[in-house]
Amino acid sequence: MTKKGFRKNKILRLKKKLDELLEDESLVDNSGWAKVTREDLDKINEIFHTVLALKYERDSDGDLPVEFDLTDRTKCERRHNFPLPYHFKASTEEELDNIIFMAASNAKVANEGLDLLLRLRKLEIDRIRKSSGTGHPSGTKVRVGQDGSR
Repeated sequence: MTKKGFRKNKILRLKKKLDELLEDESLVDNSGWAKVTREDLDKINEIFHTVLALKYERDSDGDLPVEFDLTDRTKCERRHNFPLPYHFKASTEEELDNIIFMAASNAKVANEGLDLLLRLRKLEIDRIRKSSGTGHPSGTKVRVGQDGSR
């Protein structure tokens, strides 16, 4: 099969996969979200990666010039980071400053998310300790010697 024939065949298979995916509409349920299945995400991922592979030639390392990632918002928080432009492609001080700002913003958002998770975890541990009366999140009484050893 020629390269053109291979490409045409791949496009036809892509259209078929897209039709199959869109056959069943997923509607909002009582949770406020449309149902998202792992199978649908896998199909969407495959479709988009196929589109990118058909559109763009891979580089010498086999990478495509465009990346695509999905986030299942029914299970994960929205992504809160900026893609960082290559610093060596900045042609002005202002562009470089913007890249530094984006990197700092990414670090700040990640740190704030971690801080929130740690505070929520501490509240949960404190609640468990209080309800179990043991002072330990596992519910096991911890004996501490006078020298601080357990």
